[in-house]
Amino acid sequence: GFWIAYFGIPAFIVTLAAMSMARGLAFIIPNGQTVFGFDDAFDSIGGGLWTLPVVGTVPVDGVVSLASLGIGAFVLRTTVFGSEVYAIGGNREAAVMAGIPVRRTLIVVYLISGGLAGLGGVILTGRLDSAQPIAAMGLELNAIAAAVIGGASLFGGRGSMLGTILGVLLIGVISNGLTLNNVEPFWVEFIQAGVIFLAVL
Repeated sequence: GFWIAYFGIPAFIVTLAAMSMARGLAFIIPNGQTVFGFDDAFDSIGGGLWTLPVVGTVPVDGVVSLASLGIGAFVLRTTVFGSEVYAIGGNREAAVMAGIPVRRTLIVVYLISGGLAGLGGVILTGRLDSAQPIAAMGLELNAIAAAVIGGASLFGGRGSMLGTILGVLLIGVISNGLTLNNVEPFWVEFIQAGVIFLAVL
């Protein structure tokens, strides 16, 4: 967020560079080995179950994910901060002219994004009961696809949490459907990329 807000480096480039550095550290710190043997309390974040009074038994990771989505939707739709995020995404120069603290807002947005990515990593690690350096390779394409299919603009200013949820569900259905029909993994990746292309088009 700092480099994007204060130095004007394109967000996509900074994100890719930071992702590559983080992946490098994921190999460097454990010397390329898989880390395992976590506490049951930690593992329950990704694979545990909660028994709720009205609903019954629900997965912990599902509750955490839905809570995150709900909070995000609330913030974007009902708060000044959410309006500022949309304004900056739609037209940064106009947001500056309107007196919106663009740099501070951008830094907070990227802090939230990084925190949620970390939360996703914790959930995945808990589900696998191991921290693998190669875990989640290629999922960035699915994340972009889900957002774009859900109506988010790659140029900013448009998008919603509900649309993103629908995009995630659609990508999941496509991936699972292709896998259940014994489609080769190479074709799955090709088809997902094609879906992204058509959505952007």
